Amino acid sequence: MHAHAAGFVEFEDELETVLDAIEPALLGRVASTRVTANMRAFDPVDFYRRHAQRVSYLHFKDIDPRIRRRAIDERIGFYDACAAGLFCNLGQGIV
Repeated sequence: MHAHAAGFVEFEDELETVLDAIEPALLGRVASTRVTANMRAFDPVDFYRRHAQRVSYLHFKDIDPRIRRRAIDERIGFYDACAAGLFCNLGQGIV
């Protein structure tokens, strides 16, 4: 499972619900750095530790903190935030 912004399973509580409902042997998970730096805060290290046995690969993305802050403050939608430059080169953002 690879959670995406603006999808049905994106935030920690939603991820936990799906992972709790499906046997680990039947459902692996992609750990995405974008998800952990999304608009709602959660501890990505703790989440990874709890679900490391299900992670089949890591998906690295970095996020520009200025665009993230603006998107939160102005309630800009995900796709508009992407168009404004939400994602940046690895090492140049907050991930």
